[in-house]
Amino acid sequence: MDIIFQIQQIFPKEIATTFFYPGFGKSRDTHILVTKSRSSVLLEFLSNSYQFQFSYFIDEFGSDEISTPKRFKVFLYLRSTNSEIFLVSPLSLENNFIWTAEEIFCGANWSEREIYDLYGIYFYNHSDLRRILTDYGFEGFPLRKDFPVSGYLQIRYDEVLKRIVSEPIELSQEYRFFEFNNPWVGKNA
Repeated sequence: MDIIFQIQQIFPKEIATTFFYPGFGKSRDTHILVTKSRSSVLLEFLSNSYQFQFSYFIDEFGSDEISTPKRFKVFLYLRSTNSEIFLVSPLSLENNFIWTAEEIFCGANWSEREIYDLYGIYFYNHSDLRRILTDYGFEGFPLRKDFPVSGYLQIRYDEVLKRIVSEPIELSQEYRFFEFNNPWVGKNA
């Protein structure tokens, strides 16, 4: 609990809410900090300060909650020798950019590229922010809750043109008649 209080005192304008989960047995204490804005100064402080030393990058991931005004959240998961911390940064649809953690934690490069590719969240000062999982001509961000499940285009091989064709998706389904006859009922063994 002492760590959270100290971080709130040092960064009062950047921390919105805090939570603490004590470790049981051999597990570590977990601190959750919900930030108003994630800055490079905060990340540098958490990584390099003698008191905290959250220098071990575990993961960074995003989420989309369409019902809230700040629908996107970026979670940064760091660990020190005896505790771990989650930095939660809420973002709105209009203001969906955040400071990169790659400058301090090299392992954040790949995670931030995935978050950008799948959610469309931009990272300030990222060295190589381009698509990593979707195709080059792909439009939209597939893990947003407002993105259609089937996408916007379908790709098929056209036998007449002898090439692959991209066309708007067509969701037509024929009416099918199902017979519910069981071939095993009424037969003698």
